[in-house]
Amino acid sequence: MTHDIKLIEISCTALHERLQQGEPCLMIDVREANELRIAPFKGARHIPLRMLEAAGPDLPKDIDIILICHHGRRSLQGCCCLAQYGLKRIMSLNGGLHEWSKKIDASIPIY
Repeated sequence: MTHDIKLIEISCTALHERLQQGEPCLMIDVREANELRIAPFKGARHIPLRMLEAAGPDLPKDIDIILICHHGRRSLQGCCCLAQYGLKRIMSLNGGLHEWSKKIDASIPIY
């Protein structure tokens, strides 16, 4: 990873505000398919963490990319993975979908 990359976590409330204001971003859910069946995150593109490296070269470099997982650990791993492709606008959802369910959208099951 180069030194000009700074991994950033975005809070659930900050992401929610961005989405409400219509700010452009690409949300990528890095969880496995079985997790999406339990608790889908509407509007996110599904790329499991194990496949993220292969998808990296084709992702846009001119838009914020926000990675989402269950608790935020895999999405941080995904940020490190994508940084090797020169992507600098990468963020991880702090606390993951678990926190999103608790703070923003209680209709998403906590598992």
